[in-house]
Amino acid sequence: MDLSKFSKEELIVFEYTFIDDIEYFRKPEDLFTLNAENVAELERVRAAFKKHGWEGDGDIGVIWIPPFFYNASNNEDPGQVFGELFWHVKQYNNGISFIAFYPEGLNFISKESLLARYNDRFFDRGKN
Repeated sequence: MDLSKFSKEELIVFEYTFIDDIEYFRKPEDLFTLNAENVAELERVRAAFKKHGWEGDGDIGVIWIPPFFYNASNNEDPGQVFGELFWHVKQYNNGISFIAFYPEGLNFISKESLLARYNDRFFDRGKN
């Protein structure tokens, strides 16, 4: 998979306390060829986490959310089959998880989800 399609999008980052089971987050190098574009995207993810308070410890992982988990009322393209990538790192010293995703992912997250309830600044999509 090539991450270059995401390279122009600003990442949305939030904190979550606590994600204790991180075995389902995969190492980026297990999923992506570490070519120049993908390494650059991984560095962008690292910088976004640091900008939002990550102290630099912990291993960055990624999880893919398949499209069948999407909030159907917000999915205007039923042919969209890629899914969404969510990046994660758990800071060792206090256990805080930092999660990052691309703005398009907001279109598929239910406004009733805990993510939306506790991070309403990301979900200024009107009252749909």
